[in-house]
Amino acid sequence: MNKKQIVEELQRLNEQYQNDFPESAGFITRDYFRENSTIKEAELNKIFGNFESAKKEAFKDRQDELSIINYKKKLIVMQDKVTELEKENNTLLKKQISEEVLIDEYSELLKKIKPQTVNKISEVKIKQANNREALLFLSDWHCGEEVKGEDINYVNTFNIEVMKRRVDRVIKYFLYYCKLYNISKCCIVFGGDLLSGSIHDELARTNEKSDVECMFVLQEYIIQKILEIEINFNSVRCEFVVGNHSRITKNGKPENKTAAKMNWEYILSKNLKMYFDLLQDKSKNKKIIVNVNDSVFKIITVGGRRFLVTHGHMLMGSGSGGFAGLPIYSLAMSSAKMHGIFQQIGVSEEDVFQDIFIGHLHNTYSFTIFNGGKLYGNGCIIGTNEYSLYKIRTVSKIEQTMLVVEDGYVSNELILEGEDRK
Repeated sequence: MNKKQIVEELQRLNEQYQNDFPESAGFITRDYFRENSTIKEAELNKIFGNFESAKKEAFKDRQDELSIINYKKKLIVMQDKVTELEKENNTLLKKQISEEVLIDEYSELLKKIKPQTVNKISEVKIKQANNREALLFLSDWHCGEEVKGEDINYVNTFNIEVMKRRVDRVIKYFLYYCKLYNISKCCIVFGGDLLSGSIHDELARTNEKSDVECMFVLQEYIIQKILEIEINFNSVRCEFVVGNHSRITKNGKPENKTAAKMNWEYILSKNLKMYFDLLQDKSKNKKIIVNVNDSVFKIITVGGRRFLVTHGHMLMGSGSGGFAGLPIYSLAMSSAKMHGIFQQIGVSEEDVFQDIFIGHLHNTYSFTIFNGGKLYGNGCIIGTNEYSLYKIRTVSKIEQTMLVVEDGYVSNELILEGEDRK
């Protein structure tokens, strides 16, 4: 095989290529050569180095035409790239516009907020009762969502004022039981979905207030409640884990990478921490501690017992099999997997949890898990809405859970109802 034979083969195949593809104004391609030539590409490369060099030699009297073809190819590639960049730019522009709207709304509401009277933290010490501590799990308030009685046959009615009234009642009885059991130290876990959010189009359309407005409603209300609570204790610790309804993501789709931070409740907890840190700036020992968590779960110690606290959506969907509207099997299996993961990565003994506390399912329940501990499920404040009634056909319990923990054991489980019994 020599140079002349390869050139003649390329010229012959080029005529065949143009007959096969009459609409193409180009020259033979390497793929076409590979499929139709009796000459192996390795023999061509041995003489010419590569296919493009051989093609230039075969059509050297048509170099201008060949250059135009190559130019057109590059132009098409560039046009495709421009189109791709334009799409990316439009996506970024829409995201930027959305973020700017949120920032503008946040800024305007900041201007409208009335300066709060500087509060003082009480210095009265409550008599300590051993290592007894109260744990109050608050979740699924859904601030901003509106449930109209007529839409669900008057099973429930809900709005921001109803939310405050129900939480007020929960706090009232929490303080009552703490006084009854002589408890001087408490941990309040804000377990997510305090906001309704706008993760679904129907919520964005029907919510009583916007996400930004609801965050400020909650901020002002929670400050008020913590200041009411603290006079009854020597220490008040607040732990925040975010829910799924309060996420700030494009089109409401969950994002694992930024799950804990791209969330209105993360911003809320940051604001509350700054407020109480500033309020206690000159105090040697802070009475109110607000912990902001960068993860969707945390292991906390209360009364000498370790709890994994999370909203609960991270434990869903890993199995099937439910009872009374609850995915018991899935939750049990997920809790065992979490414990196994911690063992594999070699966490320290103090990070091995004994119990799990979650919200998310809007019902109060508990069951024994793999290690002899318990998984506690929390009720809600919103109560039954259109989704729970029509979609999953359950009645949501308007209640929150309180535990009394002493010397590493749960001595009392108390259900605090948000409504008076009729």
